[in-house]
Amino acid sequence: MEYKFRCWDEDHFVYSTDEPSNPPKDGDSWFGFEDGVLKAWVSTTEVPGDAYEPPYPSSEELEGPIEMWTGLKDKKGVEIYEGDIYTSYGLKGYYVVEFSVGSFVAGPVNQPVRVPLGWEGQKKDTHYIETEVEIIGSIHDNPELLTPDLTSDK
Repeated sequence: MEYKFRCWDEDHFVYSTDEPSNPPKDGDSWFGFEDGVLKAWVSTTEVPGDAYEPPYPSSEELEGPIEMWTGLKDKKGVEIYEGDIYTSYGLKGYYVVEFSVGSFVAGPVNQPVRVPLGWEGQKKDTHYIETEVEIIGSIHDNPELLTPDLTSDK
């Protein structure tokens, strides 16, 4: 599985697949480990010359949560990350993707029920995800979706 991450930066996502410029420009981002902890940074100034020689780019650590890609895509080919909210044919309401106890799970908004994402019993089954699930937002971009009226249709 390919590992991809994203980090919420107050008003937009920063993705680990975004390649910073060389030299870094204002707003470029990168991910890396510091003291064994995965962190995200964003460049705060444009740097003349080679980024790997002084002066080094000014940067700040992003404070938002870092979320991992599930390895799955929805029916429109959108990558599914933890924190995403989706709808699905035949299901009522909205569902949230989470990472819990070593696996990706999903369940109805504001309910404690969670089931493994992309698994049917003991076997991997991504067909349902790839044909029926549609990402409609995230807990960061669309917090209003976290309190839908579950008695009405989507």
